[in-house]
Amino acid sequence: MNKIDLTKELSKVNPEINVKMAGNGWILEFSGRSQDDDWKNLTVLCDDIDTVTQYLVEHSEMPSD
Repeated sequence: MNKIDLTKELSKVNPEINVKMAGNGWILEFSGRSQDDDWKNLTVLCDDIDTVTQYLVEHSEMPSD
């Protein structure tokens, strides 16, 4: 599965992240502002915990809204 680049989807992120364990992986839900400064929600499916960790690191390095 290809990893989505959060910085291309969101210009700023809300500090809250929703993480759910699914039967075959993980579901992450992010929200924030799009490149056009509109509110945007993003749901991402992850195969493994390493990918979840990569998203958490990427999120932590982005500007907060």
